[in-house]
Amino acid sequence: MNAFPLLHDYTFQVVALGAALLGMASGLIGSFAVLRRQSLLGDVVSHAALPGIAAVFLMTGTKDTVWLLIGALCSGLTATGFIIGVVRYSRVKFDTALALGMSVFFGLGLVLLTYVQKIPNSNQAGLQRFIFGEVFYTGDLDDQTRELITVSVLTANQTLPQLTVHTRAALAAGCTPVEIREAVYQCAPLIGFPKTLNAISAMNEAFRGKGIALPLPAQGTVADDDRQRVGRCFQEPIYGRELARQYSDLPGEFAEALPRFVTELTFGDFASRNGLDRRRRELLTFVVLAALGDAEPQVRSHAVGAVKAGNTVEGLLAALLQAMPYAGVPRILNAVNAIAPVLSDVS
Repeated sequence: MNAFPLLHDYTFQVVALGAALLGMASGLIGSFAVLRRQSLLGDVVSHAALPGIAAVFLMTGTKDTVWLLIGALCSGLTATGFIIGVVRYSRVKFDTALALGMSVFFGLGLVLLTYVQKIPNSNQAGLQRFIFGEVFYTGDLDDQTRELITVSVLTANQTLPQLTVHTRAALAAGCTPVEIREAVYQCAPLIGFPKTLNAISAMNEAFRGKGIALPLPAQGTVADDDRQRVGRCFQEPIYGRELARQYSDLPGEFAEALPRFVTELTFGDFASRNGLDRRRRELLTFVVLAALGDAEPQVRSHAVGAVKAGNTVEGLLAALLQAMPYAGVPRILNAVNAIAPVLSDVS
């Protein structure tokens, strides 16, 4: 029997090795820094990285980690050169030059960061937390999908000024105008046509501001007399005929009419459109239902449909978390509770 089982634990071994390597490297470099009275240089350089990060974001409009690190590196090297230059070509002492460099570069960074938070580009949201070490993204969703989720939830909530802003952000994240429009159109069966028309107006305002020619190319694929057949082709592989069975007891013509109208509208008219793949359409439908609230049975059903369409359980949870700042915590928690059976079945 092993008297020291902890020594054979993989996590412990990795942490111990990393700590040992970091301690050796830091101790060696730190000793020289203390002997040369430059121990505060690292603190100065770390603060001097801020303007580089903010400047790169202003130039690229994205929070790409590689570019932000390059900006931080360039800014840190510039600050180091500034401090060395001040000491070499003036009578200012090294410790005073450190304080001067830190004040100049960190102050510049705060100015740039304040400007970033005020520009009409929602991609700066969370940048301050990102810079100071808090993880911005949770889950494995690309930026385009995240912005389409945000656009869809804002459409459902009818928060139209923010929808205009996030339409611009979606374009900046790499979404095409057609993808954004289809995300808005996809909400129509869920929120109704008047609210969808309001959202289209807010979306088009952003498009016109970017010089995008309207109207966009049509994406409909189904003739009026073929909506039922095509709708069933999209509906039944994922959802079966449960809807027809559920309402088969309605009186008279309503037992046939209600499920037929749902199939023709939701699946024949919208799910069959080009511009968004099936996986994303199902994910956006699921998130919009969660954001609406009071739709837990539909949330549960479309969670199953989204998984069948190619989404993962982790992707569903990441999408809900992405929607939380816009839909509110209670509705997202209700949605998570609603899909708990789905999570356990898939697991």
